Amino acid sequence: MPAQLHISIEGGEAPYSLTVIHAGNTVASARVPEARSLSLRVPDGEVRVQIKDARGVIQEQTGKAGTTLVGIKFP
Repeated sequence: MPAQLHISIEGGEAPYSLTVIHAGNTVASARVPEARSLSLRVPDGEVRVQIKDARGVIQEQTGKAGTTLVGIKFP
């Protein structure tokens, strides 16, 4: 059952490319034009969030929909 995954992006250089992976499959992706918070509907369970900024720097973090915020901070 889908649930909301809350993500916060800080730092880095916009735009950002966001990918959410669940059980080895991409279940959501988005182009984010600026550093901000957003929510996506994803399958329930653990997911891996990967965000790449305009410079090509990649940050990853795991999280779970419906729980705490997944905060991604770029240097």
